[in-house]
Amino acid sequence: MSKHTPHVVRLTVEYIVWQPAEWEPSTRAHHADESCVDNAINQLAEMVEAYENLPDDCFDENGASIQGPACFCACGNGEYLRPATAHDLRWLPAVGGPKTAMEWAGKAEAGE
Repeated sequence: MSKHTPHVVRLTVEYIVWQPAEWEPSTRAHHADESCVDNAINQLAEMVEAYENLPDDCFDENGASIQGPACFCACGNGEYLRPATAHDLRWLPAVGGPKTAMEWAGKAEAGE
């Protein structure tokens, strides 16, 4: 089994949200800029689930969606930033591998 090391990546996604028409621009900006990111991630997860469950008649004979996007490929991009630091391991969420800096330290000491 190969050794894995932690690295920091950034994901940027553009998507449409429906907001009350009476909201002022400052309220719209606050909602987008100051809301807990978990809320946006939950919305995106719901969208992914909906995309995965689209019926076959939403696609043409070549498999292309005929009713708008069927995934996030066209509206997002990933970016490699750097190897993770101890600070990153303490403050950033982790996918796969150890979830905390202490777990990572234990794995590193064990040579994993």
